[in-house]
Amino acid sequence: MGARHAPAAGRPVLDIPSSVFNVRDYGATGSREGSSQAAIQKAIDACAAAGGGMVYVPPRSYSTGTLHLRSHVRVFVEAGAVIYSIKDKAAFDRDVIAHGRGSSICSGHP
Repeated sequence: MGARHAPAAGRPVLDIPSSVFNVRDYGATGSREGSSQAAIQKAIDACAAAGGGMVYVPPRSYSTGTLHLRSHVRVFVEAGAVIYSIKDKAAFDRDVIAHGRGSSICSGHP
């Protein structure tokens, strides 16, 4: 079981899983200009392979295309971290902005 941290005034309690996978450890540079897609996906996949935990995105700027989330993986984007969409359409599996159970939001299509 993860550690439970007492909140600062007015903040919720944060449960930190025992397995934390920092995207920087998987090659994300935190530079908006370069793609962090492969590094973030490697962290997600490693977390899933370990049975779950948290993928941690520390403060910096990251650019990515499609990311495939996995069961039992929590993604925590720290305050000060920004995830940008890559402009290269080839970095995406399909022309979908968001896809959820039974619905999707498409870009450029009715």
